[in-house]
Amino acid sequence: MANGYVENVEKWKTLTDIDYFTYFIKAWISFNAWYKNQYTNIGSDREAINKIKNESNSIKNKAIGLLGSQSEQASLFEASLAALHRSLMELAVHNDGKRLCFYDFVIEVDRNNLIQRSHARGISYYLEVKMERSAVKEVKATVSKADRTTILNYTGSVYDRNAFVLNSQYLQLSGNQKNKVINLFDSANPFKPENLLTDNENDCFKIGAYKFIRDEEKIFKCLLEVIYGLRNALFHGEIVPNKDHRKVYEHAYHVLKILLDSLD
Repeated sequence: MANGYVENVEKWKTLTDIDYFTYFIKAWISFNAWYKNQYTNIGSDREAINKIKNESNSIKNKAIGLLGSQSEQASLFEASLAALHRSLMELAVHNDGKRLCFYDFVIEVDRNNLIQRSHARGISYYLEVKMERSAVKEVKATVSKADRTTILNYTGSVYDRNAFVLNSQYLQLSGNQKNKVINLFDSANPFKPENLLTDNENDCFKIGAYKFIRDEEKIFKCLLEVIYGLRNALFHGEIVPNKDHRKVYEHAYHVLKILLDSLD
């Protein structure tokens, strides 16, 4: 005969686990309400995130002010940030096929190098990435001789390095020509991943057991993208509601809650 007391203990133990998925959702709703009020003309959450990353505002100023500070709240913030980083290293969490982390991560779209040109040994190289909002619309690459004979004329609808290097015209280029044009292709990449961790002991933010680059703004931008990615993964049904994922959302909740506490 089953022991009813033992069964009750197990049921009650389950109920004692804090539902950090729900806590995170509530924090996000509060954050969402704030930026909808802050940026009344935005058309999407993505537009709001970009504005928060790149304009002065209460959330951004609070996060930057806490990094490297000696206050009790700064210690709590950095401890939560370190715990979030650790949990994302231990468990691969993806949103839209991309792993959420603080290394090898695309923090923002680089629109500064979308057109690349080079000229060497009578050969002209040209590469252009056309974008529509945050998406690539077209990639165009040409390689021309001095007599204007075109030896590479490539057009693609996505930025795909692997597809580019398998193009038949690219494969017919000389080794030097391949190097020239692929360097332009890489330089024009609007989605360059960055690493926020460093080995430089003398120029870093020591956050928990980890060394982050000494760039408060970039850390904030990456943190916001990670939190936004966690929001999307949860809302779009990409997250399995188990204890490992709950741990990730626990730390994300604490980070977001500390920043929300800075709002009037």
